Amino acid sequence: MSIEEVEVESREDSWLGEVRQTIATGNWESLSSTWIKAIKDELCVYNNVVLRGTKIVVPEKLKKRVLSIAHEGHPGIVAMKDRLRSKVWWAGIDKDAENFVKTCESCQIVQKTANISPLKPNALPDSSWECLAMDLLGPLPSGDFIFVIIDYYSKFYEIEIMQSITSAAIIDRLKHIFARYGYPNRLISDNGKQLVSKEIREYTSRCGIKLVHVAPYWPQANGEVERQNRSLLKRIKIAQLE
Repeated sequence: MSIEEVEVESREDSWLGEVRQTIATGNWESLSSTWIKAIKDELCVYNNVVLRGTKIVVPEKLKKRVLSIAHEGHPGIVAMKDRLRSKVWWAGIDKDAENFVKTCESCQIVQKTANISPLKPNALPDSSWECLAMDLLGPLPSGDFIFVIIDYYSKFYEIEIMQSITSAAIIDRLKHIFARYGYPNRLISDNGKQLVSKEIREYTSRCGIKLVHVAPYWPQANGEVERQNRSLLKRIKIAQLE
């Protein structure tokens, strides 16, 4: 969407025309939408576009397109609101964003419906790269797997695409990651056979890393990586649908 489109639609939007006229005259008592007086000091006009601070007040005809652009990649409600709030504004924008996500057909198809076991909160690490989680996603339609490492403290994550998920291949990926960032104190994983092997245990022991496995009947205990995995899988599934 170009700024020229916004300018054209802003000129043709009758309500924004009324707002522009009111800003020019300063006669706020004549404006039909009396609620806007509460933010009148934040409003200005540039090339026929009404701004609230640095945010574009979106013409009515462009709202649906703006919502669609902000939902590219299918973020959740909070992330979509953050995208919108950084650039644009209109009355009721938060509610419109919520409704857009809730009625997105692709999002609804892949929405997780399984009940999640209640989590027992873990103490937050004191610093970055102290406690990591790792997991494997896949196989993808290509036959590849995604190896995920997440820092519990900063939520920073590393993703590696892997054709092979043998213990040797996973150790090779860990070596590359740890060469860049150093060794953590703890490494948490589920009980996938590639992640509980003798080779993995021996490697982490040599590196001075405490390897922690969550119970097989409670995979959600590895909470942070499970949340990130759901987000990654959601985007992959939506990409396949589209």
